[in-house]
Amino acid sequence: KEVNTSIEDDRIKSGMVMNLTDIPLEGLPAEGQDAVEQLRRTFPFLANRDVYLGIEGRPTVKDGAFSLDDSHIQFGPLKLPVADVASQLGVSQADIERQISTLLEQQGLTPEDIQVVDGEIVISGSAAS
Repeated sequence: KEVNTSIEDDRIKSGMVMNLTDIPLEGLPAEGQDAVEQLRRTFPFLANRDVYLGIEGRPTVKDGAFSLDDSHIQFGPLKLPVADVASQLGVSQADIERQISTLLEQQGLTPEDIQVVDGEIVISGSAAS
C-alpha cells in the first residue's frame, strides 16, 4: 500500500503495510512466488490481514558488495534476525544482499563504501564497467 524508509543514526529502516493474500503471485518470478508461499506457510497468522513488513540494518560494503550488518526483518510486531528468516524461506542472507548489489551494479555503481551522513545514505564507489 505504501513504502516508508527512514534513517536513524547509522541504520536504515524500510517497510510497508500489506496483505499477503493480496499479492498477485502470477506477476512474480518463480522465486518470488515460492517466497510468498513459504511466508504464508511459516507465518499463517499473517494471512488475510494488513500487516507491517519491514527490514532494517546498518548498511556496509564488504568485499565490494552491499551488506546489512545487525539486520532484522519485521512482520507486524515480530522482529527477527534476517539470517533466521532467510533460512526459514530457504534462502541465505548473502543471496538477499547479492540481489541488492546486483541492483546497484545495474544502476552503474560498484559500491566501495556506504555511510549515513546527516540522515542520508551516501554510497561511494566506481562506475561499473
